[in-house]
Amino acid sequence: MLQRTESGESDRRLTLLTREMGKIDVIARGARKGGSRLAGISEPLVFATMHLAIGRHRRFVTQAQPLTSYPKLRSDYDVLTCGLAIAELACTHLPYEAPVPEVFEAVAKGLSALCDEGRPLVPLVWFSARLMGDEGLMPDWAACAVTGSPLLHTPVWVAPSAGGAVGEESADGLTDRMRVSAEALIGIERISRLSEPPPKLKRAEESALVLHRFWQGVLDAPLPAGETVMRAIASQSE
Repeated sequence: MLQRTESGESDRRLTLLTREMGKIDVIARGARKGGSRLAGISEPLVFATMHLAIGRHRRFVTQAQPLTSYPKLRSDYDVLTCGLAIAELACTHLPYEAPVPEVFEAVAKGLSALCDEGRPLVPLVWFSARLMGDEGLMPDWAACAVTGSPLLHTPVWVAPSAGGAVGEESADGLTDRMRVSAEALIGIERISRLSEPPPKLKRAEESALVLHRFWQGVLDAPLPAGETVMRAIASQSE
């Protein structure tokens, strides 16, 4: 389950990512009532098997069997926030009712990796980079997005408004530019091609900031969980 909102007096509207149908909205009737059998599965980041009834305009959850709620995510605030950022990115980017089994699997792998010991930021960077690569949105970090010239020096400028990395002569006037090490950009490119999150990643914080800024430019939509992660990174570097 990617996202939930309140509906009516006691219902919840759930945004699900399914293997068969892609992203869909369903109604969990009475999920907010005490003792409801649908209360547990209507929490974010729950993996469950659901049976749906299709009405004239909506789908309703009739039965649900939780498979995992990724309990280790919920015992650490930083880990939970990274998990919510993964779900938020998938929910915001994906269209409705367009099956994308590779993204479904990537979300599951990212959340599972967050439950392992290690740096919680790495699965988020992996999912963000993997989604960007799979969707054909990954910039060519080795060349200036404005002139096409090779970028030979590090650090380099990157700017979402330019669509990638930019040389010194092209960076002037770009208000969203930021300095990034070549190592972080190489890490983004390499991790996007991995089939699952690695146990560690150099420059993970820097890579996360770049990816978040570029996704904001692509989606033109708020990413509050992602913003929370970025603020935590900024506070740690102060």
